[in-house]
Amino acid sequence: MDTFHRNSRLANRLQRALPYIILTIACIAFCWLFVLQYGIFGSKIDWINQHSVIPDYFRKRFYETGNLFPDYAWNIGAGQNIYHLSYYGLFSPVILFSFALPFIRMDYYIMGSSILSYIISVLLFYRFLRCKKITGTARFGTALLFALAASMVYQSYNQLMFINYMPFLCLSLIGTDLYLKKQKKGCLLLGTVGMILTSFYFSIGGMLALCLYALSEYFLITEQVSFISVLKKGLCYTGILLQGVLLCGILLVPAAVSIFSSRQENAAKEQLSSIISFAPLKILYTPYGMGLTVLAVVAILSGIFCAAKWQERILPSALAILLSVPAIGFLLNGGLYDKQKVFIPFVPLVCLQCGRYISIKHQRFFSGLLPWALTGTLIYLSAKVPDFEAYIPIAWADFSIALLCYVLSFLAAEIRKRINKPEQSSLSGQENTIYMVPVLLAACISLFAFDKQMNSERERMVPTEEYKNVVDIQKNNALKNILERDNSFYRMEVVSDGMTNHNNVNRLADIRQNITSMYSSCYNKEYWSFRKDTYALNEPFRNNMMQSATDNPCFLQFMGVKYLLHQGNAAGYKPTGENNILTNPSAAPILYVTNQVISEKQYKMHAFPTNQTALLQYAVVPDGEASESTNAALDIQQMEECDIEIPECKTPELTIKKTSDGYEVTAKEDSKTEIIINGVAHKETNLFALIFDVDNKKPDSDMHIRVNEQTNRLTAISHEYANQNTNFTFMISKETGQNNISIEFSAGSYRIANIKAFVGNLKSFQNLSLYQNPVDIERGQKLDNSIAGNVTAEETGYLITSFPYDENFKIYLDGKEIDSLKVNTAFMGAKIPAGKHMVQLIYHAPGKKAGLMLTLAGIVTLIAVSALQNIFRKRKYQV
Repeated sequence: MDTFHRNSRLANRLQRALPYIILTIACIAFCWLFVLQYGIFGSKIDWINQHSVIPDYFRKRFYETGNLFPDYAWNIGAGQNIYHLSYYGLFSPVILFSFALPFIRMDYYIMGSSILSYIISVLLFYRFLRCKKITGTARFGTALLFALAASMVYQSYNQLMFINYMPFLCLSLIGTDLYLKKQKKGCLLLGTVGMILTSFYFSIGGMLALCLYALSEYFLITEQVSFISVLKKGLCYTGILLQGVLLCGILLVPAAVSIFSSRQENAAKEQLSSIISFAPLKILYTPYGMGLTVLAVVAILSGIFCAAKWQERILPSALAILLSVPAIGFLLNGGLYDKQKVFIPFVPLVCLQCGRYISIKHQRFFSGLLPWALTGTLIYLSAKVPDFEAYIPIAWADFSIALLCYVLSFLAAEIRKRINKPEQSSLSGQENTIYMVPVLLAACISLFAFDKQMNSERERMVPTEEYKNVVDIQKNNALKNILERDNSFYRMEVVSDGMTNHNNVNRLADIRQNITSMYSSCYNKEYWSFRKDTYALNEPFRNNMMQSATDNPCFLQFMGVKYLLHQGNAAGYKPTGENNILTNPSAAPILYVTNQVISEKQYKMHAFPTNQTALLQYAVVPDGEASESTNAALDIQQMEECDIEIPECKTPELTIKKTSDGYEVTAKEDSKTEIIINGVAHKETNLFALIFDVDNKKPDSDMHIRVNEQTNRLTAISHEYANQNTNFTFMISKETGQNNISIEFSAGSYRIANIKAFVGNLKSFQNLSLYQNPVDIERGQKLDNSIAGNVTAEETGYLITSFPYDENFKIYLDGKEIDSLKVNTAFMGAKIPAGKHMVQLIYHAPGKKAGLMLTLAGIVTLIAVSALQNIFRKRKYQV
């Protein structure tokens, strides 16, 4: 008998575990079919230059400094507030766990953890459904629908923060049930904290989803409801969420300060043209929305119009309002635009509503058709909605198949009922139960087919061999060898073709490597403006926030890039004899003291290209700091203007026609020709500068022009982060005596005008005496939140750095704080008296102290509340 009971218990456990096992296998299969068979579980967009490399920097920095709560990132973007990067997992539990696994490469860890997070999300969602009144088959099908939502797999290898919070959100939903039914809050609090730390931006929508679910569920499970009881329960529930917010203060406060301090004043905002509208892409198909099928719309409408009790209408009504009021999306997007990505946290609730719809009882056939009729009407009215037009055939096919399954399911149920109980009729008004599993199955099949096609056609897959070139071990070892031999403080860049620069924009071979490039949602505005407006660097990418590495020799010298991994030649650089690594011994120190300065007013009198070469000859200090006598004695060397010619041509691929002030270009495909330099003695010149205006005749399409592999791109005006780059500037290296410069025109039709060209020799602009008092950085110094070094200033002068200006820096001279200045229009500096000094820069991230205080308050509150609850519980038990 005991053996029988043991076998019975084992069978029951296996039966309960079977859906989890099948779902796990299904999730692994989806990852393979949609992604892994094409390459790695990562994409060419964001994953390769943000999500896989920024967490690696966090881990490298921790191993170097041992500080879990850093303030500053010295290595990326010439130096940035580290909370500019917090979006990418600064305190994410998933990323922090990798700190204990130094033997696993971060990119492998990110791929593995993303797949695991996806699987856990699906399993937790299925566990969440177990306590709902949903039949077993419908429950499994609903979990499968959740797993196949277009946003789930796609964003797991693209923009991870869109979806990586989902395990914690599902855990919070389970925790909500435990709190409402058993007064247990631990699971809810743990899930909320994990969700915030993993993706604070999407946690706002996640907490709103939790509140909507808690409200609707409370009314469903509570028999006697009063205003006081609802208010009391609501305050207690939101109190738990706020407790989670408090505990995450160390992240939320400095991250919020970072976001608002880096937001550009000209950030594009959408106008809300209507109070209510149906935006289908918020819920249908696209991975940048929920990515579900028409069944989701039907389920929401059915919950509103066909529910048996008013309590059942709360959740679908709330979802309908959420999805149809643009102002809500606008607010969830931080007041910038109404984009559908912020609705991804509501996928579990919509899938729950789908499961309930499949399991509900319908009284009459025609009343059940009402949600389908309304859904068809909405699709018809949305035929001209921007961006949804391409999905219209899919929507109608999906709708037709699902509706057919609904009708056939109803007929099958009626036939079965008549056979079993012939006296009953569907017209009798008695309840007729239809379990519409075929409708759910049709939705899953539709999503599977869509996911398979969508993922493979996105052209964002990274083939394995291609990725091996990105993480070239030989290249990394060569960079590390240089860093081992030269332990002074400098920058080291990897510059190549556009794709290589794109992949490496945040990539570090070693924690000792420092780079000027950066790609993040937040950034130092002074540095961004310097690159874009003051210095006018070329802009190779369509994303306005991507600050790429460049082979501009003036910028490289100015920013202290001593070593350059580059297959071409670069003015001022010579080979080291190791793996295409070049060196420039004359590159500017990252910190130095000089008295050779000009005022900012005088500097801004110079246009391109003198605005670049002047910074190699003098340092720029604020107006009033430089004396009039200094400014009067200036002798700024300038590049020599020259005449150029682009040969006219007319071929099937490329047409170039000369105009009165430039050229008109029409290209059917990317086409190369040459610029011919005329009328100047240029045998000793190794710099070529070019500037012109661009008028794109096809503004809805990108266009670019590449000169000697240096690219400028003008983004389509419809692009979310359009760069508005209509003034193209190029500063390139050329061979001495070179008359012809390669130029490539992209496909398109555009006009270039107001062309000016210049030649010069870099040596004539290198004022090496400018750097004669470098700050000697202490050898072996582990940079945490400060940097220190010694300097001997022969005369009173100015500390000049190439760290972007930030008012949260403190500069100390011989242990005493001194006033900081903005030098070279965008960088940290200070006035320094003559003599030997110890200089130290310390950075304190704004909002960090306040955030830490909130976290401590959250911990104290949590302990106090738990202690009081235990006391009351014991007293109640004793009584």
